[in-house]
Amino acid sequence: MNLRFADHESQNFGYKIFRAEKEEIEYAELISQVIQKKPDIVIFRTEVEHSFKLAPLLVDFDCIEADCLIEYRKRLTPGTFAVTTSSGIAVRFATYSDKPALETIIKESYADYLNHYHTNAFLQPGRILPGIVEYICSFLGESMRPSRVFIMQKGEEPVGFLVAEIHGDECTTTIGGVSSRVGALLRHKALADATAVADRYFYEQNCRHFFARTRVNKHYIQRLLTTSMRTVPVLTWKTFHLNLFLDKLTGSPVTKVTWESYKTVISFLPEDLQLQAIRQYKQYNAYSLEKSHSYNLQIYCLPSRFQHCTRVHFLITGSGIFSPGYIDFYENIEGKASN
Repeated sequence: MNLRFADHESQNFGYKIFRAEKEEIEYAELISQVIQKKPDIVIFRTEVEHSFKLAPLLVDFDCIEADCLIEYRKRLTPGTFAVTTSSGIAVRFATYSDKPALETIIKESYADYLNHYHTNAFLQPGRILPGIVEYICSFLGESMRPSRVFIMQKGEEPVGFLVAEIHGDECTTTIGGVSSRVGALLRHKALADATAVADRYFYEQNCRHFFARTRVNKHYIQRLLTTSMRTVPVLTWKTFHLNLFLDKLTGSPVTKVTWESYKTVISFLPEDLQLQAIRQYKQYNAYSLEKSHSYNLQIYCLPSRFQHCTRVHFLITGSGIFSPGYIDFYENIEGKASN
């Protein structure tokens, strides 16, 4: 598994975001790279069949099951090109001059669209749509780059777009949309015709392995993939968001985990919460820490995903141990905190 820095998402949301994708991700493998790279947020996908191995993440961390995708594939040959229709829609490469129209179409198509970013309260909703616009427009005008944007045009008016990406001998139509100004039936035909053009382009670029993904609840797109695009479902992916912020540690690390050192590290908490924190720590003390070993205890505070709540994380490492935990402190009506 390769935990890679997600430059576009990091710039868009203002966090250090990393991404990973692998059919089978091991818990220890993921944690090892997390310790090395100290991301704020990790967005990763793994095949549903193997996702049970990551169940501890949901207990030990602020981890969100963000969405579920079905992957469709086909061997690309002239006989498996998408079926064309009589839409009357022209499909061509987009250029920089199309950017204003393209931005308008994207906003019309995705204004009310919910994706996995919306499940994470740390990611500002107001940055999601601009991020989609910026990502799609990044493919404009690069004639030397095999990945391109196609424009669907009705007469002289651009009404839709389709992003076609190439990665080695694999290709995919990542994202597309048709303006809400176009009727539902014509939208379907326009998408079908655009994917047929994309298939021919992929084939000319010597790509023979096509895949596409859509969310499990997008039945309309699933019908398009199986009927018009001649693909078959092969995999189901689960998307997770792991909120870590490990490079925002506060307090002084200690070499021995004792009750006194623990209380020292969490001394920034209000006094009435320290005993609660210690009680919570005892619940996590199932690791049976051995006195003969040296451990490192780190504590840090984060705003929680939940309103009127502060989340205090603690992390114990050493001698092969990576034991995380957290405590949520909620403000009651009188403004005092409780866990």
